[in-house]
Order: sequence, then C-alpha cells, then structure tokens
Amino acid sequence: MGIAIAEFSAAFVADKKGGFGTRQRAGATWRALNKFVEAKRWKDINPTTLTTKQIRAFVEHRLEQGVSARSIQNEVSHIRRACVGVGRDIGDLKDVKNNWSGTRLAVPVGSRIGGKRAIDPERLALALAQVPPDVAVALRLSEALGLRRQEAVMAGQELREWGRLLEQAQQAGHGVFLPVRCGTKGGRPRHLLVPLERLAAVQAVVQQAQGQAAQQQGRVIAAEDLKKALKRVSNACTRAGLVREDSNHGIRRLFAHKQVVYYLQSGLSREEALARLSNDLGHGDGRGRWVENNYLRGGEV
Repeated sequence: MGIAIAEFSAAFVADKKGGFGTRQRAGATWRALNKFVEAKRWKDINPTTLTTKQIRAFVEHRLEQGVSARSIQNEVSHIRRACVGVGRDIGDLKDVKNNWSGTRLAVPVGSRIGGKRAIDPERLALALAQVPPDVAVALRLSEALGLRRQEAVMAGQELREWGRLLEQAQQAGHGVFLPVRCGTKGGRPRHLLVPLERLAAVQAVVQQAQGQAAQQQGRVIAAEDLKKALKRVSNACTRAGLVREDSNHGIRRLFAHKQVVYYLQSGLSREEALARLSNDLGHGDGRGRWVENNYLRGGEV
C-alpha cells in the first residue's frame, strides 16, 4: 500500500535541480499523497504508474481537507515534475483538453500575486537596536544587498571579496556587481548590482560585517553551524517582532523598491528594470512580472 516515496523523490530531482527548501516541500507532498493512497488501498503507485484520474482524486481529497489553492497548485506541480523526471510526456499544460492540465485535474485557481509590503525603515531601525549585534549585521546585509536569510548568514565566506570589489569601485567612481554564491537557493550563483549612489552605504555595512566576522572565526553569526545560526537569527527576529510582513522578505522588498527605482531612473524600460531586479534577488532574469507582483505590489513604483 502507499506510494514509492523514494522513487518520487528521485524522479523529482531528476527533472531539474532544486534547493533544500524545494525538496523539503516536495517531501511533504509525497507524504500527503502516500497517506491518501494508503487510505484508498491502491497498490504499486510510482511516478511511472500514477494516472491523471488518481491525481484528480487526490486533488478532490485535498480540497475536502480545506488545503489552500496555492498549496494544491504546488502539490500538483511536484507530482507532474516527478512524472516528467521518469520520462513521461505530460503535453501542453495550457491545453484545457490535456488530461494533465489544471482544468482537467480540477486544480483550484488561486492568484500568485503577493499582497505583502516592504518593511517600514523606521520599524527596521527599531528592531536592529533590539537584536544581538551579529544578528543586526546579518539583517543589514539583507537590507543593503537584498540577501535571503541563509545568504546573509553565510556571507562570511564572501566578505573579503566584496570588500575588495567595493574598494576598487569606490576608487574608480562607478558601481559594481558583487557575486553571491554562498547559501543561494538551488545553489544558483548570481551577481547583483550596487549602484554608485549606494556604494558608500553598502561598503560601510560590509566593513561592519567584516569586523564582526573577525571576532567569530569568519562567521557572521555567533553559532557553530548553519542550523544553529539560522535558528539564532530566527529567534532573535521573532523576539524583535520581525515576523510576517516584517520578516526578512519584508527587508528584501525594501531593497527591491530602492533597486528598481535606480533602474528606472537610469533610463531602463520597466520590463528591463524588472528583469534586472529579478536577477539581483536571485530569481533569474525571466521572472520580472512575478517579482513585480511579489516584491513591488502596493508600493509607489
């Protein structure tokens, strides 16, 4: 009874790369699907044998459980990806006659447009005064460079190079692209632009981080491993009230607003500005519209 979870996991990764968080969310999908299949007493369910009729039954079951539309969309996406990973052709998903399409699978429609705002700068300044110094450094790195939490925590390995590149740019009188390699989602490196007008401010943050890391064996956060470092930051942020809209994503939205304004004032079209912002945030340059909906919606740009 149940599904071959190991086979689903392997097929999911075989289709294309994914970060730890993505694999973890897919794992939750396999567990939910396995529980459903066990209740149905179906046998020999794996990515090569699962049928669209069975997927539709799973979708109906999740709807009855009150699972949100977005979550069901993601679960079906995980299942499709695993099936593709074993070589199955699922066709054009935009074709409503395709049995693999959201329409035929009865996947509920839910907007992917985010409604959250950037953190208020004064709110962030107040929180920075409440958290430990090492956590404050990580948050300032996120604000200055739009880093994800894990990227900021692991930035100790990149500070020396960032400092050198910023110093060179300062002397030359132009902006600079900084490489972000450590802690990135899916292990995908990127280069993000620091405009000349923000060069000095970013340089000051990086120098502060270097000083903090020098006291902690090269680490930004005073913790012996990544798991403990992330937990330290998370706990400190919760105590300071940096949760929900004011979490690290709210800080990244603050960076996004500043960055896109610079691009637009530099003469780029909105489409070009959003593409560059998407890359700066680590989403690649093909997700400009998604970035606009999730990072800029509700703002003034």
